Amino acid sequence: MRNIKHSSSKNVFKDFGAGLKNMVGGELKAYTELLQESRNEALQRMMMDAQARGANAIVNVRFATSAVSGGAAELFAYGTAVTVQWGGRLEIILILYFLPLFIFGIMPTLGSWVLGNWHQGKIMDRLANEEKALNDSGAGNPINNLSKPSQTGDIETSMLVMSSISVGPSWWQMITGGWKNFFGGKIESYDKMLGYGRRKVLHDMRVQALNQGFDEIINVRVETAMITKKSKADDKTAAYEFIAYGTAIKYVRS
Repeated sequence: MRNIKHSSSKNVFKDFGAGLKNMVGGELKAYTELLQESRNEALQRMMMDAQARGANAIVNVRFATSAVSGGAAELFAYGTAVTVQWGGRLEIILILYFLPLFIFGIMPTLGSWVLGNWHQGKIMDRLANEEKALNDSGAGNPINNLSKPSQTGDIETSMLVMSSISVGPSWWQMITGGWKNFFGGKIESYDKMLGYGRRKVLHDMRVQALNQGFDEIINVRVETAMITKKSKADDKTAAYEFIAYGTAIKYVRS
């Protein structure tokens, strides 16, 4: 434990002024300034003494003041000088801070990037193979957005056909999309997802019409709707719905 003493005395003018102040009461500014200066001096001496002994901290600091004579006072500062080892504790603090951030923030984001690219690449390859197989079969593509039938023959039957799909962006796509929105520009990660949704509903509607024996689908429309979910602050994008619909026509066979 280190203890430092500092003795201060009043000069005759400050003592006289304090005596006059005592007549009416109130703060004795001359004494206040003197004692504050003395207390700071005692504290500085204690810190210098602790540093000279190799300590880097003083704990449990106390101050004491006592009168040593009619015109002087002693200010006493004391505490326990210690050497604090910050290494191990700092490492623990950093681990406790960054471990939850890594587990609940970085790792899921990286996982979304890896697994999202793998999964979306897989389903897009499957769709491309299905489209290729249908084209290679010679079935043709009956889809068009004409408002009237393209043929002049008699119509045997017609009906409304439609197909829909909901597609959700991955966490990684939402993060990169939000980042791109900040600066502006093309959001390629969303283009990939939105393109898949449109291709999928058109392909499924084409398959549906061909399986039912229709010759063409006219007045085709593709619409996109954003599905949101409520949060405490605002709405958040949960998925996009794609719907394709049109009028399927079957002509009378001659």
